[in-house]
Amino acid sequence: MGDQWILAEREAAHLADRLEDDFGSELKELESALHAAGRGSPGEARRFLRIWSELAVRLIERSGVTEFETYARQVLLESAPTAPFSPWVADLGLRRGLAVRLVVDLRALVSRAEALRPPRVEWSPWAKPAELQTALRLLRNALVHEVAPSLESSPLERVVDLFGLDRTELARLFGVSRQAVGQWLTRGVPAERSAKLTAVLSIGELLNRKLRPGVLPGVARRPAEAYGGKSMLELITADRHDWLLDDVRASFDWAASAA
Repeated sequence: MGDQWILAEREAAHLADRLEDDFGSELKELESALHAAGRGSPGEARRFLRIWSELAVRLIERSGVTEFETYARQVLLESAPTAPFSPWVADLGLRRGLAVRLVVDLRALVSRAEALRPPRVEWSPWAKPAELQTALRLLRNALVHEVAPSLESSPLERVVDLFGLDRTELARLFGVSRQAVGQWLTRGVPAERSAKLTAVLSIGELLNRKLRPGVLPGVARRPAEAYGGKSMLELITADRHDWLLDDVRASFDWAASAA
């Protein structure tokens, strides 16, 4: 079920405490990058957006709402440039306010989530006016021209990248011809295949975050006793993707609880 406090905690200060406990290092980097962007660093503006995006993905995963991760990540990324100017920052301070604003935006996408009432406080600047303007300009520029485009691969392209698939392997995975997947890559995946694509993408994203960089393609091709001597890709080909997704989630949930 995920960490329900992310979606259910009703007190903003308590939510900020939990976020700082669990994501303190990322929030420190976020604050540092923002101040550097205000001093005129385009690279730090890009770093702010990338940290924000990575933190969004971790919150999506931890809250258990990974079924819409692909578009939620983009929605949350687009809110990043204005987040430092929200009432949450005025109420809770820059670091904690940014964290709560990200969760507020995530909750807006989840019907079962508790909504937090925005604080009625007068906004207090965290830098000089010129630095605030510079930060906002650089964050917007980075979002439009650099960071967002680099994250905008299609779900099918992302599956190809994650698992290191060639077109023949991709076609086999979905039980279609190479010509069909070629059309999918340019025109999009048919609706009747979207559920399987979503599950396969979720498996890949979860493994990619948990495993060492670069090992996922090999792991996915390796036969395993737990899978009856089959590999992950063979299970997906046999349309056992939903079972595999549940098994991968359970294995990491067990590892986290045993730590």
